[in-house]
Amino acid sequence: MKKFGGFILAGILGGLLVLAGDHYLHPSKPKQIEEIKKDFTFPTTPVSQRSPQNMDRDLTVAAAKAMPTVVHIKAAESEDKAKQRYNEKNRQRYNDPFRFFFNEPFRGPKVGFGSGVIIQEDGYIVTNDHVIEFADHFEITMNDKMTYTATVIGRDPDVDLAVLKIESDQKFDAIELGNSDDVKIGEWVLAVGNPFDLTSTVTAGIISAKGRSNIIERENAIEDFIQTDAVVNRGNSGGALVNAYGELIGINTAIASPDGLYAGYAFAIPINIARQVIEDIISGKAPKVITGETTGRPYIGFELEPVTPEVSAYYKLPSDYGLFVYEVDKEGPADKAGIQKGDIILAANSNKMESNNDFLRELDTVTEGNLELIINRKGDIIKIKIPI
Repeated sequence: MKKFGGFILAGILGGLLVLAGDHYLHPSKPKQIEEIKKDFTFPTTPVSQRSPQNMDRDLTVAAAKAMPTVVHIKAAESEDKAKQRYNEKNRQRYNDPFRFFFNEPFRGPKVGFGSGVIIQEDGYIVTNDHVIEFADHFEITMNDKMTYTATVIGRDPDVDLAVLKIESDQKFDAIELGNSDDVKIGEWVLAVGNPFDLTSTVTAGIISAKGRSNIIERENAIEDFIQTDAVVNRGNSGGALVNAYGELIGINTAIASPDGLYAGYAFAIPINIARQVIEDIISGKAPKVITGETTGRPYIGFELEPVTPEVSAYYKLPSDYGLFVYEVDKEGPADKAGIQKGDIILAANSNKMESNNDFLRELDTVTEGNLELIINRKGDIIKIKIPI
């Protein structure tokens, strides 16, 4: 019994020692510290300073704004146009000795489908040129299922854009244009299209990359795509890529896929490029490529290659950026102006040149006058003007 009482006493003493040690290691906090902590709040960013990425990720408002502005486009070829296309194809094969064995039979008019975006309330629609290039009849289906006919105002195959006009005096919902230069990698976006003649469909993703090029094999093409992982498939071409505010930042144009289906890589023409093309087409500054004939860009007469570290090292160039002139057409505008093989174009009209797209975009903005180039010629900086 005494032994048991000793165990109890030892337990009590041990407990007191533990409490004393805990008090020594974790002393009670002064009252003033508790009061300060009670009033403390974490710093927050004012709502007015928040960017779309930091805002609530609810994209329903952006979808609601964009969906009524995206339309379905049915592009159809008339019988006469189909026969003209067929005969032209046969004329091109005239010298082929096997044409009698492999000529395709006449299969009738073509019909294609795509999407478009209303960019002005009086019915102007932007879409991809490849959606409508073959056709001469266009039917527009709105998100509310109303249908209208449309005509082609103009096309720019180099940028793969076209503008249609709905034949109606009605006012339509038009999308608000954003600024594609402001988009950031990782920013949330919506791809809005109307591929199935139903109503607009919406998919979400993020900006994966900017400035993508060499996506589409097309001569003289301007490619400066926004890449996104939002799901885009055939029929979505010409649809809208919008930011979290519902503003148009790009026109969905292409996908990278081995089988023609979405594989995680979609590309859109930035609205800052499309905007200038659209304005030029509507104002009549751009060539109206309706009959298949176009004057295209001004002829300059040289071949360019971007200066990369590899190109600079191979040719032992005096610059680590610019456009290397590796060929000059004899008696062409560039040759007559004094451009020489081996020159490096540093700037055009005071704008820095780092890619062929930079030069093509600058060329598109020059309607008359001179194209002023800053040239690095074996280390000497000179200025040359090419009449346009």
